[in-house]
Amino acid sequence: MNTTHAGNPATQTQIEIGGRTLTVETGHVAQQASGAVTVRMGDTMLLVTAVMSSTPREGIDFFPLTCDYEEKLYAAGKIPGGFIRREGRPSEQAILNSRLIDRPIRPLFPKDFRNDVQVVATVLSVDQDADPATMAINGASLALSISPIPFQGPIGAVRIGMLDDQLVVGPPINRLAESKLDLVVAGTREAIIMVEAGAKEVPEETIVEALRLAHREIVRICEMQDAFAREIGKPKVVVAESPKDPDVDDAVDRFLSERLDQALFNPNKALRESALDDLKKETVTELGPQFADRLPYLSKSFDAKVKQRVRGKILAEGLRPDGRKTTEIRPITSEVGILPRESYPAPTARRCSPGVRPRRSASSPSARLVTSKSWTGSASKSSSASCITTTSRPSVWVRHGHSARPGGVRSAMVRSPSGRCCRWCRRKRSSPTRSGSSPRSSRPTVRHRWRVYAAPAWR
Repeated sequence: MNTTHAGNPATQTQIEIGGRTLTVETGHVAQQASGAVTVRMGDTMLLVTAVMSSTPREGIDFFPLTCDYEEKLYAAGKIPGGFIRREGRPSEQAILNSRLIDRPIRPLFPKDFRNDVQVVATVLSVDQDADPATMAINGASLALSISPIPFQGPIGAVRIGMLDDQLVVGPPINRLAESKLDLVVAGTREAIIMVEAGAKEVPEETIVEALRLAHREIVRICEMQDAFAREIGKPKVVVAESPKDPDVDDAVDRFLSERLDQALFNPNKALRESALDDLKKETVTELGPQFADRLPYLSKSFDAKVKQRVRGKILAEGLRPDGRKTTEIRPITSEVGILPRESYPAPTARRCSPGVRPRRSASSPSARLVTSKSWTGSASKSSSASCITTTSRPSVWVRHGHSARPGGVRSAMVRSPSGRCCRWCRRKRSSPTRSGSSPRSSRPTVRHRWRVYAAPAWR
């Protein structure tokens, strides 16, 4: 549907999701962006833009994608407090929503694409009913789909809740606290790409049914986006694939045929990485004189062979490099009482990812300083450079990744009492001292249950 705002032609389309109408419009604002849409459901409205640099960034071997979710207090009819009278750093929820946008779209760009791309979702209005996070994901997919950016989407996203023992598509945000399930699913027509979930002991069969329900809605959303992009989309930029060198690939394959497995499959992570580093140096030393003008590709070919072998071993034999099967997890151990003054110190380790998790309880006056919308307390995770064998300024603590589980926030929200029956504020800090092979490897070490010490309401 074509409309006109202040003389600017705009194109609009609609789709019903969970009994409510999602309206998408482009052409009215942000015309200079590579792609821009406004998405609206009820009184919740977002502007989502996608911008691509004109030239690739030189000297990098990754895709420079940035996703931002910007909250504005005026969207809720509020004025920022303090002297500056403007928004400060992003809230934790804004960071988590940025990651929700990033995770499903990042894999859907050409492998050799090196242009900077920035996706920004700005919340213009909220009604505490529609979900701005999933609207931002759908808006990002639409903005990329109608732009010249070589996005291989579209994707759709929905939130599934469970109210009155019934699965609900797009539950009202103000009722999520009473929902037994909080499931965000994003994917394409063919498959699910991302799942972010929290639940209150929901049966596995219910989760599977919720995923099926979510994907049916995702297919509908993707079909709407395809039709919208066919109507007003711009021609996509063609990305040239990096040239292959069969001679180098064959030489690396022959050299590693009897050496790679010996270095790669070792239960000791430090020895495994050391052996791979030595093998890579040996490969470059042996084959470098033969391919002196193609050394960068020689290194890239080695990395590709390692990745291919790890993947092949997992798919064919179900074994990971440390010898574990796909159905096995690392042993998790925990201790208590090692720190003299913290309330409940608990060193927890998952083989490659030990850490210290002190917790501190305080009385209700302190609770007022850190009380959030749903629970009284705070949880955070940070790690020093030493845990990943790198160097940085000693005062710098880097937060690796963002999920909806920093320090066990989801479990705290489910397990902690609220209201007058609980007079304690809890702060939990997770400080990994060594990192495993994956950013996810430290998550189980912060998933142990919180001990809740509640004072009776009559005190």
